[in-house]
Amino acid sequence: MLRADIAAGRFPPGSDLPSQRELVASFGAARPTVTRALHLLAEAGHVYLPGRGHSARVVDPDAAVRQSAQCSTVVAELTALRRRSGYSQRELAALSGLSQSQVCELETGVTHSPGLGVVTRYAAALGARLAVVPDDQSPATDGPHPRP
Repeated sequence: MLRADIAAGRFPPGSDLPSQRELVASFGAARPTVTRALHLLAEAGHVYLPGRGHSARVVDPDAAVRQSAQCSTVVAELTALRRRSGYSQRELAALSGLSQSQVCELETGVTHSPGLGVVTRYAAALGARLAVVPDDQSPATDGPHPRP
């Protein structure tokens, strides 16, 4: 129902959804059900959940697709840079403070929206800086940097 409301434009991109308490009242559902529904919508890329005490925000689906494509491009470039630099996933995990499974999931695409913090830590461990570009251009890194 909530997904249909978002698709129909009742909640346009960028708008806040009602609070969980309000959603519970309007849908007559239990709070855990509403919480799970919001998490499913977030996993599907329909909403952004900023954290406790803040309203869920409707995401622009086109922007989400562009961001996902840009993230994939950056991760592919960083993975190639890691390989050229001679680092193993284990070494990069130790340098970045990420777990080895996070590095593996990031590089294999298991994590479709890894978050800027994870990608930034990965890049910083390689000595690369991420170039922030407008949505309509491809992002890039300024690597490669020699291994210390």
